[in-house]
Amino acid sequence: MAPAQTDSNALQAWSQSTTVRGVFHGIIAATNLELQVPEFNATGSGTAFGPALPGGDFQGTLAYDDWSRVRFSGPLDFEIVGGGVVPGATVVNFSLRGQQVATLTAVGIDFGPNVGLVGTFNWN
Repeated sequence: MAPAQTDSNALQAWSQSTTVRGVFHGIIAATNLELQVPEFNATGSGTAFGPALPGGDFQGTLAYDDWSRVRFSGPLDFEIVGGGVVPGATVVNFSLRGQQVATLTAVGIDFGPNVGLVGTFNWN
C-alpha cells in the first residue's frame, strides 16, 4: 500500500473540519487507530504495521473538503506523518487511491505513534 502522493510537511488547505476523539493502541508490531466523529455519528478503525509505541487517548481535528468522499468512498490509506504545529500533536494523512482526502491533528497523546507507519482505515 502506497502512502498519499503529498508532501507530508506541507499544510493542506482544507475547507471544513470537525472535532474527533480517538485512541492509538500500540502493540509490539502494529498501531491501531480508532476514531469517533460525534458530529456525524461515525466511528472507524485502522491498523498500521511496524514498530509500535504505547499510544493513548486523544482529541483532535479532522480537516477535509468533502465528508462524503472521506466517509463513503471505501477504505482509506493512512500515514502517520509526524508532529504538527502544536507541541505534543500527531498528524495523520488519509488518502483515497493516492489522493489525500483528510488530515487528522491529534493532541493529548503521552506517547504518540511512530512516524512513517502506513495502514488501512475503515469506517463502521
